[in-house]
Amino acid sequence: MSALIAALTFMLQTAAAGALSHVSVVPDDAAPGAATNYTFTYTLEQDVNADEALFYVNFPPGFDVATGACDRIASITLNPVPMGGTAICRGSYGSGNTVGFAVNTSIGGGVSVSGGTEVEVVVSGVTNPLVSQNYEFGQASGTAIMTTQMMDPMFPMVMEKDIAPVQTVFIGNATVNGACGTASGGVFASAPTGQLCSAGVASVINTSASTYGWTCSGTGGGSTASCSATVGYPLILSVSPISTGAVTCSQNPVPFGGSATCTATSVSGYSFSHWSGDCAGVGNTCQLDNVSSAKNPQANFVAFALTDNLAAGTYGATYNQSLATLTSGGQGAISYSLESPVPGVSLSHSGVVTTLPSLAAGTYAINVQATDANGGTTTITPLSLSIAPAPLTIAATNVSIPEGSPIPALTGTYSGFVNGETTAFLMAQPVFTTAATSSSPAGTYSIVASGAVSNNYAITHVAGVLTITAPELLIATTSLGSLQAGKAYNLALTASGGVPPYTWTATDPGKPLPAGLGLSTDGVLSGTPTTAGNYTSLVTVTDSSAVPQTVALVKASGAPVSQVFSGTVATAGAMAVTPVPTLGQWALILLSMALAGFARRDLRRVLTKGRSTLSAKLPNSRYCQTDC
Repeated sequence: MSALIAALTFMLQTAAAGALSHVSVVPDDAAPGAATNYTFTYTLEQDVNADEALFYVNFPPGFDVATGACDRIASITLNPVPMGGTAICRGSYGSGNTVGFAVNTSIGGGVSVSGGTEVEVVVSGVTNPLVSQNYEFGQASGTAIMTTQMMDPMFPMVMEKDIAPVQTVFIGNATVNGACGTASGGVFASAPTGQLCSAGVASVINTSASTYGWTCSGTGGGSTASCSATVGYPLILSVSPISTGAVTCSQNPVPFGGSATCTATSVSGYSFSHWSGDCAGVGNTCQLDNVSSAKNPQANFVAFALTDNLAAGTYGATYNQSLATLTSGGQGAISYSLESPVPGVSLSHSGVVTTLPSLAAGTYAINVQATDANGGTTTITPLSLSIAPAPLTIAATNVSIPEGSPIPALTGTYSGFVNGETTAFLMAQPVFTTAATSSSPAGTYSIVASGAVSNNYAITHVAGVLTITAPELLIATTSLGSLQAGKAYNLALTASGGVPPYTWTATDPGKPLPAGLGLSTDGVLSGTPTTAGNYTSLVTVTDSSAVPQTVALVKASGAPVSQVFSGTVATAGAMAVTPVPTLGQWALILLSMALAGFARRDLRRVLTKGRSTLSAKLPNSRYCQTDC
């Protein structure tokens, strides 16, 4: 039966055993017979459940371990910390030189610890053997460091889970030479407190104006090392305003009598301005020499920014603007860079924005950053560049046609095309229209231009004028006929051509109508002449056309047409009767011929440009005069 149990135990051990890694065993004091603490560290391979031993070890023979349970465990540290809080000892296993335990958490209850957890256990109350030699913690001697599976009173044998490789601890007073630690040779603003000795025991530190001194004493008859560090003076660095930049120095603290170079660096959106405190100047570096006390170099920064206020450009025109006027802050020469390319837009290193004339109208965001002589930069600023459409005027061409003619094809003229472009570059072509038709009367009509579309042009449509002309205006009446003083007169004057109705006037004071006559606006000359004599009268007619036109040697339709009339108003009353003696045949013949002379008429018409002159002479005595 015992053989079966042993075989079963061996099978369980073999099946479950894993390996602890990163194992170490370190006594605080390795002197023979010394009462000391032992620190065990390792990393779990497998999970350890709540009822299993997280730590289990048998100290080799010669060690004396104080009795007790969890009070022998000085500390337990798990990384990571298990759920529920810090691990504490829940219950110890073993007695004598055997120490083992499971853990709870700080809030109570058993806890499982995951594989991969780093474990550090400090066991107190251990007295070293008196014999100086190496002591092994290993599986072969039954002293291995391990975790175990659940303990069962029915099985007195321990069932290992993870087992550490053999660990050797030397107990004895070996000769150790003192050696300086990494603090030696350093520069410290105050006396160093750590890394004084890499071996041996450190003495009290002595401080002078320039150095810190101490010794590292050996043990077991070992030598003593003298160590020192340099007294350093701190550089208390500051910036203003806060968070606008930083100051770094070549060394801080600075050894007594030494030097340091400090550099100011701005954050984006700010530029270094000047030093204050224990530094001076406007360059972004400061040199501190022969330092023998704490120093306070302060770097001062100012806002460094670009203003989004680019002037607008025009399609087809040369664009050129310097960003210098849009930049605030910055020291020394400022350079500019275009952070994202925009086709057709260029930015020179000195900050001049230019565009190609072919850059289409629209709004463009150009991302620009400026850098000053001290390395300060603006934030990457999107500047808005607007390119306005070029002005383009499309004017309908004026047209003049005679009344009754068909409307010709209407066209226009263009003013404002750029880049060698023509109407082919318009998105939609203009249309020229008029309300007039071939049957429209004489007058003026608007020619409307509309419909042209282009993204690159601001188009203005200008209307033209279609003029329909009437026939030439002429006065048809050429003679006023016979006028006699005291005899009623009425004559309707007539005109042709032009645009009826006509308006008649006779207002020239130098060529008035015969006294007693009047002319109505519709052309009726009427009245009773009052005075006999010759006359020359000017009569004018105006048609209703709105736009006169000029034709060589022909009066324009719509312009007043004048006619000059000349004539004689006969004397009022009848001729007196004179008795005539009885005559013979030949005498009667002669008398008849004389009387016939009184009826003679001499009519002459004088035609001049635009005027007709009518002369009429009537006898004003009973006897024929020279011109009869």
